[in-house]
Amino acid sequence: MCGLDNGAGRQALDQVGFDFVVEAGLGRGPRDFRAVRLHTLPASRPASQIWRGAQSDDQVEDRPAYRSMLASGALDRCGVTLLAGKAVGAPFVGSVAATLALSEVLRLLHGGAVYDLIELDLKAPEYRSVVPTPQDFSALNPGYVPV
Repeated sequence: MCGLDNGAGRQALDQVGFDFVVEAGLGRGPRDFRAVRLHTLPASRPASQIWRGAQSDDQVEDRPAYRSMLASGALDRCGVTLLAGKAVGAPFVGSVAATLALSEVLRLLHGGAVYDLIELDLKAPEYRSVVPTPQDFSALNPGYVPV
């Protein structure tokens, strides 16, 4: 299970040696904070291609609201970056993302369909999209033993 705050870190997720990775990302700002995008890896495209345009976190220290907080000492440089780079606080979106991520693992354990990609905006869930994976995970045992 993985959730990184930047795409640059995600570019190597399929190179870390795990047979199956579930990655969940949330929207970043006031317009897309209800969005969830979930990937499983390995996928039909390598992680470096999925996040090829990804950059490390935006530089936000020069934005007026954060410049004044930084100058006053109310926040340190790290705190300003974290504040500006995080999504609007909406714990229900993280709960949905976590549920979807766990469901991918459960589907794998039960021999069900696994998805390369699930995209969902909680504002309009009827327009969700899923892409089945072409990978064959039938021989993968992620640590489950029948009792």
